[in-house]
Amino acid sequence: VCSQTPIIETALASVGLFGLAVAFLSPLPNQALLTLVEKICGQTNAALTRWVPHVTLRIGEPDYIKRAVTAIAELFTPFAVRIESLELYECGEGYANFIQRFELVKGNDENA
Repeated sequence: VCSQTPIIETALASVGLFGLAVAFLSPLPNQALLTLVEKICGQTNAALTRWVPHVTLRIGEPDYIKRAVTAIAELFTPFAVRIESLELYECGEGYANFIQRFELVKGNDENA
């Protein structure tokens, strides 16, 4: 899927949490990102349970995550980004092990 998907222009638009174990930034959904999610997960809906596009900021202890998210949320302003690749990690309590990186197609015009 990634090898056939052009680089996606979007913005990191909000701060989020997976419980109190992971702090992350979420991309602003656009048609290109929703299409990618649909190709990977099979469908899109308001409650994606199999994949949540995000940029992990911190994995750690709940007290640290609470302090980190509070500080980030106070300073955070959305900003433009390019999604050029996806990375797959095996995650568990207190760890995330890198598995593989998937590059999106470079040099394609996503508006074509």
